[in-house]
Amino acid sequence: MVLQHTDAKGKASSKTIQRVLAARPVASGFEADMEMEIVDNKDKNIGKSTYKLSCENGVFKINMRSMMGPAGSPPPGMEQARMEYLPVNMKPGQTLNDGKANMKTYMGDVKIMEMDFAMRDRKVEGREAVTTPAGTFDCVRVSSVSDFKIMGRNRAAKSVVWYAVGAGMVKQESYDDGGKLASSSVLVELKR
Repeated sequence: MVLQHTDAKGKASSKTIQRVLAARPVASGFEADMEMEIVDNKDKNIGKSTYKLSCENGVFKINMRSMMGPAGSPPPGMEQARMEYLPVNMKPGQTLNDGKANMKTYMGDVKIMEMDFAMRDRKVEGREAVTTPAGTFDCVRVSSVSDFKIMGRNRAAKSVVWYAVGAGMVKQESYDDGGKLASSSVLVELKR
């Protein structure tokens, strides 16, 4: 899966390339080992990591600690950090669970950064067909508000994401505090 990211002016900024390395059934669904590579607008590698995701009893979940990559140094307690991602069978009008996380970065014993993140007001707004360079997809549109607190500074942003069964995120739009488009992403390639 290749997602093209653009800035507020529509200029390409980077791409995220995700690959399924391995998938296996488990009693409550399945789990998969994923690889994520980020490249700049000239296809130069910015970073690569692996992470785990699972579908347990009809809900997709991501192990957030594993997304930190081998170079990441998660604080104690992040080893089991998981976040509910999405129910498989979303319906228009459905309200999704909120989520929150706290992350601290240390250099030795000294805390150099702390970030609080909360996702709220998650709602399935409707269904619609979305056409991208990767094809046309039957999507559910999910909106949410993200609250960030980084080193004492607060910020809120709204996002709208279009998801399709078999493809995942097809399109995303993020808006700043004033409601202006800040960035967007679109699925440009999907190989099965």
